[in-house]
Amino acid sequence: MKSNAEKLCFTRFIINFPIGSKISFGRMTINSKIYRLPGEADNLEKIIDREIKDNKDSARIFNKGREMDKISGTPFSSSDPRFLHLLGIVGTYNYSIHTFVKLDQDIYILETPGLDKDFVKKALESDTQIAKSLTSQKQFDIPNVPGICIDHAFSSIEPTFENIEFGIRLKDFPDVHFSVQTIKNGDGVIPVNLAHEKSESMKQGMTSGLETWLSRLKTLREGKRVVSDWHGEEMLLRVPGGFGKPSIHKFIFRASGLPHDPLHPFVELTMDSGVEGNQTASREPSLSDEEAVALWDWLLNSIHVRPNAVAHRSEIPQPNE
Repeated sequence: MKSNAEKLCFTRFIINFPIGSKISFGRMTINSKIYRLPGEADNLEKIIDREIKDNKDSARIFNKGREMDKISGTPFSSSDPRFLHLLGIVGTYNYSIHTFVKLDQDIYILETPGLDKDFVKKALESDTQIAKSLTSQKQFDIPNVPGICIDHAFSSIEPTFENIEFGIRLKDFPDVHFSVQTIKNGDGVIPVNLAHEKSESMKQGMTSGLETWLSRLKTLREGKRVVSDWHGEEMLLRVPGGFGKPSIHKFIFRASGLPHDPLHPFVELTMDSGVEGNQTASREPSLSDEEAVALWDWLLNSIHVRPNAVAHRSEIPQPNE
């Protein structure tokens, strides 16, 4: 499979995947929520007008005559002509900021809701910094400078908070969906204990009369695992069929990461077979247990930190392909 692989940059990492697979990004946050509107650059005015219209009722009902309210509902620019800000009124006392960025043929929108008036200036400065940092990037380009890869774009800043989600639909196994989520930790980390979660779910199932069904649950593998330099746990299950559903694979890897470390975020990797559309357990899996485990290992073993992902990083884990 290695000879038929492409590489994708996500945040500061690289993963291999089979050629022809479909990549779909979900939630993206770089301090502010950010999402992409592909091919909509020529419709920027219409998109802003729609956002203004959506905010008009709140502005009419809750406008308090503050100085800040006078600029709400009208897009305004900063020093960079590539993007515009829009301040909206949310509820009685709060504000929202939408920043619209044109990159080639796409629009990226940064969204920061629920702001008290005392935080608007700081949020505008943050969104301006993020907007200025964004550059367009082809999907399979691998940059060689510090920063973060997102959906067809690259940000050169080091954000305080980030959360990136994406999924891979495999061309040769269309019922298999592989998903990735990474969250940069703050002061604390999210604890991981997959065995405990499984035990608690089994107890709940037993009390709900699912003893027979649970007795057919097959654990293909579970325990500690290191992916790149992420020390975490994995659990590979073959979920039994029943109640009109087929037997499917449900694999998960989770790592807590380290506080404030961009190379050791909280990570959750999942792989499901039997997916039809966006519905799990909707068709018979195209993979045997052995094939599913082999594909899982191939994907996870390919993940590694890309060169120069962060500034002043001397030791970079290499892929185990």
